[in-house]
Amino acid sequence: VTSASDAETLIHFSRGMDVSDFDGDSSTTDLRSWLLGDSLHSQVMPVNYGAMGAFSTTNPDMRLLMGSNDGTMHMFQDTNSAGDQVGVENWGFIPLEVAGQLSRFKSNIAGTPKHPHMVDGAAVTYTKDVNGDGTVQSASGDLVYAYFGLRRGGKSYYALDITDPDAPAMLWSAKQSVGSNFSEMGLTFSDPRVKTISYAVGDTIYSNQPVLIFGGGYDVNKDTNVLPGTDDTTGNAIYIVNAASGALIWKVTYGATTEPAAGDSALFYHADM
Repeated sequence: VTSASDAETLIHFSRGMDVSDFDGDSSTTDLRSWLLGDSLHSQVMPVNYGAMGAFSTTNPDMRLLMGSNDGTMHMFQDTNSAGDQVGVENWGFIPLEVAGQLSRFKSNIAGTPKHPHMVDGAAVTYTKDVNGDGTVQSASGDLVYAYFGLRRGGKSYYALDITDPDAPAMLWSAKQSVGSNFSEMGLTFSDPRVKTISYAVGDTIYSNQPVLIFGGGYDVNKDTNVLPGTDDTTGNAIYIVNAASGALIWKVTYGATTEPAAGDSALFYHADM
């Protein structure tokens, strides 16, 4: 966008406002009849919060996470506390990385590629239920984290704290950048996996730690490369990061590994994988 006014209009559009008067009713402040972008590759991830608030064990608080190519990771509510099917959106998270595509999405004009990709990756979750009662209670130390990549939408992974499903917060992001721990990262086609492992860094042992494991992703040179070509320098890595902070624990690339700190060695002595 070229002005603050254009930015505000684009934000309103992203929230579902009919800023271009698609329905021809001379109003640009009402809702569009079409709101949701396509979820081409982002499968729905259900999250069970149990008997939270006014909900019960027989009618738990069920939410649904789904990314879409309107640039948003959405959370939807399945039923209300009375058990009625509601299907309403609780919130949407738009990574800044995809904001440049929103204007084209709003204009609905042809481009290259023809179909805009934004938040096209599937979400995975990590739930810590301290007392094992099936209900998420932050006061008891329970946690729910969500993780997702963008597939062709970008070269980043995002982590959200969704312990309170009505008040999400961003935890961290891991992005490709030159000279960083993720300099090899390609388009984030690799669906992350949450596992609990124990490992040692030097003389310090970390037991039963939640981690996120993902591959280096996709190199766009394979879109047009019809020959075997040369060795990749993009996407040729496997990463293990701290699930809460996103800090790199270990990675392997062609001919090399990287540990948490110079001079230390990471030894995995137990893995729940």
